[in-house]
Amino acid sequence: MVIETANGLASAADTDTTFTAHVVADRTAVEQLVRDDAVEVGLVRADPTGWQLIGKTSENDDATTYITAAAQQIALQRNAAEAGLSLEELGRGAAVNYELLEKGAVDPGLSKIVAFVFAFLFYLASVLFGMSIAQSVVEEKQNRIVEILASAMPLRQLLIGKVAGNTVLAFAQLALFVGAGLAGLAATGKGAQLGQIAGAAGWSIVFFLVGFLALASLWAVAGSLATRSEDLQSTATPLSMLIMIVLFAGIFLDGTGRVIASYIPITSIVAMPSRLAEGTAAWW
Repeated sequence: MVIETANGLASAADTDTTFTAHVVADRTAVEQLVRDDAVEVGLVRADPTGWQLIGKTSENDDATTYITAAAQQIALQRNAAEAGLSLEELGRGAAVNYELLEKGAVDPGLSKIVAFVFAFLFYLASVLFGMSIAQSVVEEKQNRIVEILASAMPLRQLLIGKVAGNTVLAFAQLALFVGAGLAGLAATGKGAQLGQIAGAAGWSIVFFLVGFLALASLWAVAGSLATRSEDLQSTATPLSMLIMIVLFAGIFLDGTGRVIASYIPITSIVAMPSRLAEGTAAWW
């Protein structure tokens, strides 16, 4: 009887497993090599119906997976040859194809990624440009520049200019990111789903524009409540927490919770485009 043992189960970049076979005389020799840690696992012919793996203290998952698959493949090939058939002939009629009734639907995994991207872009733009507004207000108050500006123009117009300017910058940045993302989808073979994703992305920009205007006003309030730059952290904390809640709601809410959040201001900035990406929201 020819006995083989598997040794040197090495992994390269967690993708390749290598087996080194050693032929020994009988089962007793195999068991002795395993006990002496000379090999990691032994393989013997148990009976005409199959093989048996021999380990020392625990099962080796790599050996179980790969050697079992190899033994099944060899047995299938041998049995097909004995029946006068090839593997292709033996497997005829076993092909399975997938047909989608709604071919325009977005893949669930892709829709989750889109929802995360929408939420993260909202958080990034809100914090970066919102904090810029608040810091600008505080610096003008702290340096008393606002007193000079107040003599030349109404303070309301000054704040409106800050909000409008930062909103334009945030809008342009978001549109650039969305455009790059859509181009990436087209380049990676997701062109069939590009139409619905593009629609959700467009609505995301619209929701973000309206929502950021409201948030920018709140950031301006946070800046006006602080008298020094050191105080800005405390006055901006409630707003930062609100943005974090919106971020986590957009990522983790699902089912009825996401539907409700999509109709609530601020959280709808993230939740509604995510529903549009999934195809679960009506056009109205």
